[in-house]
Amino acid sequence: MATRDENIAMLNETLKILQNGHYTKNGRRVNLKLTPDEMRRAEVYLPDDVHKNACSPSFILPRSQTPCEYGCENADSYSLARKRLAEHKNNAPDDKGILVLNLANSVHPGGGVRHGARAQEEDLCRKSSLLLSLESREASKYYSYHRALNSHMSSEALMITPKVEIIMDENGDLLEETAVVSVLTFAAPNIRYGTEGLSNAEYMRMMFDRITAMLKCVAYLGYRELVLGAWGCGAFMNDARIVSDIFKAALTDLSYNGSKDKELFRRIDFAVLDRSDDKYNYREFSRNFATEYTAPEPTESAEDDSGTEFIAVYGDITKNHGVEAIVNAANTSLLGGGGVDGAIHRAAGKELLAECRTLHGCETGKAKITKGYDLPCSYVIHTPGPIWNGGVSRERDLLASCYRSCLEVAVQNGIRTIAFPSISTGVYRFPLNEAAKIAVSTAHCFVREHPGKIDVIKWVLFDNRTLHAYQNEIDLSSKGV
Repeated sequence: MATRDENIAMLNETLKILQNGHYTKNGRRVNLKLTPDEMRRAEVYLPDDVHKNACSPSFILPRSQTPCEYGCENADSYSLARKRLAEHKNNAPDDKGILVLNLANSVHPGGGVRHGARAQEEDLCRKSSLLLSLESREASKYYSYHRALNSHMSSEALMITPKVEIIMDENGDLLEETAVVSVLTFAAPNIRYGTEGLSNAEYMRMMFDRITAMLKCVAYLGYRELVLGAWGCGAFMNDARIVSDIFKAALTDLSYNGSKDKELFRRIDFAVLDRSDDKYNYREFSRNFATEYTAPEPTESAEDDSGTEFIAVYGDITKNHGVEAIVNAANTSLLGGGGVDGAIHRAAGKELLAECRTLHGCETGKAKITKGYDLPCSYVIHTPGPIWNGGVSRERDLLASCYRSCLEVAVQNGIRTIAFPSISTGVYRFPLNEAAKIAVSTAHCFVREHPGKIDVIKWVLFDNRTLHAYQNEIDLSSKGV
């Protein structure tokens, strides 16, 4: 691995080449393809711009789209981008080329590249014209915005450098022929210093929303081929398992004016350069994206002897899961909160809060029902789960009561299909495996006591670990264990 002095020397060599407009390789002069003005160009999209692009009613999918393919390689971003460029010399007329994700610092252009730092952004800058764009006058708006936030959480803002010329390979050797790509500068939250008061559920919702907005925005801007990466999983300390699963969930749920991920993009690769012994970051992204990706179907279901189908799936419970009612893991006020509760209230609209005010709260372990309003279901059943206190405050009984109460309300209202989140396992700290066992066993007991009343009980779960816990309990219960 190069030293800081060697990295600084490489950057200085690159900047000199960019200034001269050419270099010599094996006795042959290689002229750069881009002009200085093209290299400096930057397009900044602050959060309002991103949301506008991600929600445009006028967005129309270009014709002749082929189904999107997915991949993941243990490689640096530029190497994988150049590999993809070599595979299709004849681009479609509307093709804007390959868009490479810069795992960026949100307040310092190029991160620590001028000081010899070694992260992905610095590597991109040393081997291409990217730094000229990041240090341009146009780009200053992106960094000024983030400095004013005075937060390590960054924002939805992003920046596009339409043309970046790559002049070096993965080893820092000059190329026989340069390559031109586009670069997306999009900073992840830096949680090295904590999540600034966000609960785990709120943090995951923020990540999901930002990734979704980014994907829709770049689709709107016409980019069909992306090289992404382990976003925020290096120095910023975001966990690769969580980030990989959120990317998968976001792509599964992605829809823009009716177009899904496989129509919006031609190919999405994850370049995850991982030199560690256990290859943790690469393994976690490879798990989801190493082979051609298809949106996950519901995981294997099990039918109870009462005829009720039990299913666990990845996803966002506020999306359409084909059920009549979803369950809100509410607080006792029923007036909204963080995590699933806040997400459901935001998706349902203000009318949900207005109806909840008329219910005058709800006791822990009980349930009350409202309309679904703007949600893609007819009803929301609200139940406050117990806060884990070591198991000494009847938490297990109260959690079981949450599930029984919700199912009782469903039967009383003629609801035959219902979706639950993982109640109490977020900020309420209920042990996940124990919560999953209580949830599934309680639901099985209920449907046996009420045969023919419930057709489908589904758990919509936001991360791989939680999904596995519930799926394992469903599998065990189907075998009578």
